[in-house]
Amino acid sequence: MRLFEKIVQGNHLLASFNLIKEKWYNEHRESYQYTIPGIDGLTLEQFERDLSANLEACRKFLLDPDAEFYPQILTRVPKREAGKFREIYLMTMRDKVVQKAIAVALENRLDRHFYPNLYAFRRGKYYGSMQAGRKVRDFLKANPNRTWVWKTDISDYFDSIRPDTLLKKFAEYLPDEPELMALLKKFVNHRRSDRGIFHSPTLGLPTGSPLSPICANLYLIELDRQMFRSGANYLRYIDDILVVSTDLDHIHKVRQQVESKLGEYRLKVSAKKTFLYQPGESFDYLGYRFADLKVHVGESSMKTFRQWIQEILPRERYRDLPHGNPEERRASLKKILIDFNTGKLIENASNALNQHQIPWIRSFPIVDSDDSFKEMDRYVKERIRMVIMGVASKKNRELLPEAWFRELGYKSLTNAYYRITRRRSLAPYYGWRRYFGNNFLEAYDPKKKQRGIARKWRVFKEKVSFVRKAIRGEI
Repeated sequence: MRLFEKIVQGNHLLASFNLIKEKWYNEHRESYQYTIPGIDGLTLEQFERDLSANLEACRKFLLDPDAEFYPQILTRVPKREAGKFREIYLMTMRDKVVQKAIAVALENRLDRHFYPNLYAFRRGKYYGSMQAGRKVRDFLKANPNRTWVWKTDISDYFDSIRPDTLLKKFAEYLPDEPELMALLKKFVNHRRSDRGIFHSPTLGLPTGSPLSPICANLYLIELDRQMFRSGANYLRYIDDILVVSTDLDHIHKVRQQVESKLGEYRLKVSAKKTFLYQPGESFDYLGYRFADLKVHVGESSMKTFRQWIQEILPRERYRDLPHGNPEERRASLKKILIDFNTGKLIENASNALNQHQIPWIRSFPIVDSDDSFKEMDRYVKERIRMVIMGVASKKNRELLPEAWFRELGYKSLTNAYYRITRRRSLAPYYGWRRYFGNNFLEAYDPKKKQRGIARKWRVFKEKVSFVRKAIRGEI
């Protein structure tokens, strides 16, 4: 079946809408996160109320060769650095569903052409930030104190993509899809609105579109091919590039090749984000910090975590709670922890981090130390103390002691780290169910076996008991 025929099917459009909904709908709280609508003013919740009619409108748009996407509205979101903003383009729900449907179909077709050194926006257990970090860690451990690292970032990557070059690459891999190529041409010429002024861009792709990630992957496929065939230890995650080697001359050679290839596409590396690290020197990559042959949570990720905690626990949120005596302070602490656990503060901290706010928290197994998570727990507790007392002070630790947090049910990220890593380490034991079934303790009777089996059976039961407790989170 041709891709265009698949895209216009109703079930494919419905599946694409559900993928968008997963990001903004909280199943536990049965509510939608707030989103800014596009130029038509239709939100995700309003779109779903009349879902059948809206999906049919998406299908008619795909079948109409003269239809155009609605103009996108430019909005600026502040970055972590003071005074800096990221430009995000808001699109209508109809256009978002249509572009998501195109992106899902293209992922299945183009992924087979991508190379293993590309880790961003790809499906499968072998890709993603965690796998990229694991590959870097393994190389560092295999070559201790001998690894040179060159890290760089493409300056204004999405804003520097040339639409004509991108369309030529799509035409190379989609020679039998004229209707789909027409849709892609509409996408790259998508009109935009900046402070009420409409214009058609001649350079760059809109960030925030479901199609932008796969376009970013395809645009530099020739660079990935060149690095893969040369055997270089090269990794690319969108516009973040990392090269590791034990030979400094090889690093310089690969660097020249990368910069030369980027120059062909009129792209430049960012001088502020380009570094050459000596053997044994610590560095950050994709939210991780690599130091002393171990992986830690990176400083940028820690800043994101602190910012998120400040947003869900502002100083004035619980200013009306009494705290004059120990009983009142204890009651106030219990109230806040209940809000964490029941979801009134976006969901409890560990669950919310695991889902949307900070995606790297899913990568617990790759982190080799609990120091970062202990620091996170300390920051959360200090923030709660400040919210209750109204001021940051060392005396808050005496007025709200550590024991109260344990007694009142504080969910520690450090405990979650050990629980998840322990489950991962016990994964080989899950295979026992394949041989013995769910009742594998009763499926094997050691009394019927010869002498010496009883001791092995006792060890086996201890392992099974340990696995069951680990699954239930009791250890």
